[in-house]
This record gives sequence, structure tokens and C-alpha cells, in this order.
Amino acid sequence: MFERDDSRVIEPFREMLLSWYRDHQRDLPWRKTRDPYAVLVAEVLLHQTRQVGAEGLAPRASDLEALPGIGPYTAAAVASIAFGEPVAVVDGNVRRVLARIFAQADPHPRWLQETAQALLFQGDPGRWNQALMELGATVCTPRSPRCVLCPIALFCEGKDDAERYPASRVRRQRGVHAAALALRGQRGGFVLEKRNGQALGGLGGVPVR
Repeated sequence: MFERDDSRVIEPFREMLLSWYRDHQRDLPWRKTRDPYAVLVAEVLLHQTRQVGAEGLAPRASDLEALPGIGPYTAAAVASIAFGEPVAVVDGNVRRVLARIFAQADPHPRWLQETAQALLFQGDPGRWNQALMELGATVCTPRSPRCVLCPIALFCEGKDDAERYPASRVRRQRGVHAAALALRGQRGGFVLEKRNGQALGGLGGVPVR
């Protein structure tokens, strides 16, 4: 059984993954620099946030997370890749990889963070985080994972039934509400009201009863 605190197992585990990453990593622009602003832009791409100058970026994840629009994942990614802070990144890819390695169907967020931190390669945390995310994105994929190509399959407890881990999240079914509305108003305009409650609360709309 793979124990995250067993140094005899962790060292070869790290060596195999980092060696694979060195030879198979995708050629992505933000991997050519450790400029904190460039890394930040790459990590928050397609997310709405207020950007700050490179001189305003601090090397600690806790400080970065205090900035508007930056969450734990982005803060850890920037801090580890740009500044070498030994903090583990946990995104969807890392969650899937760790769930399969330890055969965890429903890994708790706290367990994921603690496990990722325990496995982190302190010598180059940024490269390690990228290697783990790269593995999840290209090999340990949600469907039809390519276990035969996985550099750490030897350590994976869930490889024989990989798609079982992690279990699919149950989506809450949305309720259906029936309502009647009537349009009243004079020529050139309609009556609108501010809506209350969870269904489009705070938005303006025609009166619905």
C-alpha cells in the first residue's frame, strides 16, 4: 500500500513523475518564464479579476490569495512556479490523480490538500505541481485514462478500475416552477419590478405571480 509519509516510496515516486514530465511536458508559453505576472495571467486566463502590476505580487500564497479574484489554486500556482514557495496546487487534475493513486472514491478537500502537500517535491515545487497537473491533463484523464503510459502506475492502487475514482459528483436537480405573467403598460413601455428570492433575485423583470 502506498503511504504518503513513507520516504522509501515517495522518493522513487517523485523521480519517476519528474523524469516523465521532463520528457513529455507540453510546450506551453508560460512554462518558459518564472515572471510572476506572466504566470498570474496564464493561471487566471478566462477568469474575471482585477490585475495588479508585477511589483505588487508577493511571493507567499497567503498574500496572493488576499488579492481580488485570486483563490487558493491560483495563489499556490503562482507562488510555487514564480517564487518557488513549497505549497501544493490542487486542481481538478490533481484531485483525480490523487484519488486514483490512493483509490479514494470521494476524497475530502482537506485530505487532498494534506496529501498533495506531503507528496510535494520541496526541491522544485513549481515543476512538481506542473508535472502532477500535466499527468492529469494528458494521461490520467477523466475518461479512458492511458494507464499503460503512466510513469507512476506502479504506485497507483486504483489503476485496475481507474474510472471509478473519483466517483462522479451528484448534481443537484433543479426544480421546476410554474408561474403566470401578464404584460401591462402603456404604449412605449412596460412595468418592471425587482425580483426577490433565489430565482433571479435582485434582477428586474416583468411581474410574475
